[in-house]
Amino acid sequence: MYLCKECLKVFDQYDINPSYINSDDVEVIYEEADCSSISCTGRVVKVDEMILPTIIELNKKGWITKFCCSGHLYNTYIDTYIYFKNTPPTIPDNFDFRDDAIYYKSKKFNSSSRPNNLKRLNQLFDINRELYKWAIGLPIKEN
Repeated sequence: MYLCKECLKVFDQYDINPSYINSDDVEVIYEEADCSSISCTGRVVKVDEMILPTIIELNKKGWITKFCCSGHLYNTYIDTYIYFKNTPPTIPDNFDFRDDAIYYKSKKFNSSSRPNNLKRLNQLFDINRELYKWAIGLPIKEN
């Protein structure tokens, strides 16, 4: 899914024409496009669907996000994180804060202790559900 960082409108992949750019903040290449909403001059960025409601809620309240990841089923680690432009007043349980970001406190799963895909998927849902609850509970950022 794609999100305009200015008007917070959600787009699917067929609604935008992304370009690929290098970020100065992080050594990754990510997709970005101009918002197609009338009177919006914002940029549309790709956001993992599971973390999208959290990112919308945070930005709506003034806790501006830079980068995020909901975590992925087939990775060795559950790498759920959100980078911020401004630091929220609290962090969710089971997360650490460092380098302007919150990170899920995850363990590396080896072949003998790695949960099956259904358990892993449920864990990703639970983590992202808790993030959303936390974002809902945050106050609106004062200027």
